[in-house]
Amino acid sequence: MDDIRMRGALDGRAGLLVHPVSAAAADGWTFRPDSPADPAPGVRRRFRADPLPIPPGAVAVVWCGRNNPGPEVAEDIDAIVAGAASASCVLVLGVTAAADEPTGSPASEVITALNAELARRHRERFVDVQATLLAAAPSADGVPVARLRSDDVHLSPEGDAVVADAIRARLVALDRWPRSSGS
Repeated sequence: MDDIRMRGALDGRAGLLVHPVSAAAADGWTFRPDSPADPAPGVRRRFRADPLPIPPGAVAVVWCGRNNPGPEVAEDIDAIVAGAASASCVLVLGVTAAADEPTGSPASEVITALNAELARRHRERFVDVQATLLAAAPSADGVPVARLRSDDVHLSPEGDAVVADAIRARLVALDRWPRSSGS
């Protein structure tokens, strides 16, 4: 898999944001500015992606925040949604708990708060993936069951199918799913 690359601006400076997928993912994201400049120390830096090349009429699905589910993620997701303005519909998917984040744990509380904030901001365009996975296969600890995961965090093909069905159901409810010629 190729590294993830996105053009945009960090604190108003144009450049390229890169996440090494093929190397050590723990390295995180690196911003490569088009021109050198010293960043302001101790300030939360904001990256704003260039507008996304989404064809008019397309549906965009935004699913991020798992790696850093703190409160600022909701603002970042809002910026992504704004960048997808050419889409006819933008769905925002919620964050799921990892195997070591049972209900009541500090990490679970952060995820619950983020999902509640995303639901508040995006209302009918929010898909609660955590609740969807738990409805498909209940668990005692509030963590998606092992058969829906390929590891401690990522979904298995069965888990992906559950999420795909939830996306389709939401698009049908929003009257954004293509109708067949026979209906």
